[in-house]
Amino acid sequence: MATPGVTTRSRIINLLMTGFDALDLLNIGFIVTNLAGRVLLANTTAEKILEAQDGLRLTSEGTLSTSPGCNSPSMESILKGKPGVKQAVIALSRPSGKRPLTLLVRSAEVAPSDYPEPARILVFVLDPESPTAREPELRQLYGLTSAETRLANLLMEGKTLEECCDMLGIRRSTAKMHLRNVFTKTDVQRQGELVALLFNSTGTVRARNGDQRSGWKHWPFGETPDAESSP
Repeated sequence: MATPGVTTRSRIINLLMTGFDALDLLNIGFIVTNLAGRVLLANTTAEKILEAQDGLRLTSEGTLSTSPGCNSPSMESILKGKPGVKQAVIALSRPSGKRPLTLLVRSAEVAPSDYPEPARILVFVLDPESPTAREPELRQLYGLTSAETRLANLLMEGKTLEECCDMLGIRRSTAKMHLRNVFTKTDVQRQGELVALLFNSTGTVRARNGDQRSGWKHWPFGETPDAESSP
């Protein structure tokens, strides 16, 4: 029979895992660091952003850092912020020339100060160039065809209709036909309205294939669940 302490700890671990699983579905990168910038948690979206090393990266020491050639303040100065200021929004330039990453950095105290590796900083990262909608989602929501979905996704990435034609290998007349069909199915009349609708519909939460498990590589304060802590 499990002791009360172990039972309480297992419930906390299960609650944390549920929360992590939910955060892992976000199309917004979520990172937790300590005051030194060491990454304690990162969801799948954040991991992909860090792996690209285009604006943000993870150093060999496991700390959050801006990429070489990034024309923005250092991550160290961003994380330290200004005394008394608990939240800041930063546009982080990217060496690739893509649109800047948007960072919301917020101080947090989610563990006692004497707890190993206390989490102190929450970092939310929005990549405006990241594909946000998947074909199954749009097909299910609006009944779009594969061709219409590919066009809609490119428009959500900020591409012009001409760029969409080049990337999809289609004529402008074909693209305009797909766009008219998308307008009809989504009940909008302008391209800006369409993009806003699609972002609001699918831009925050992404679908997960089958039984794919959460992609968390970092666990809070260096701990991982073990067999003894299972309920």
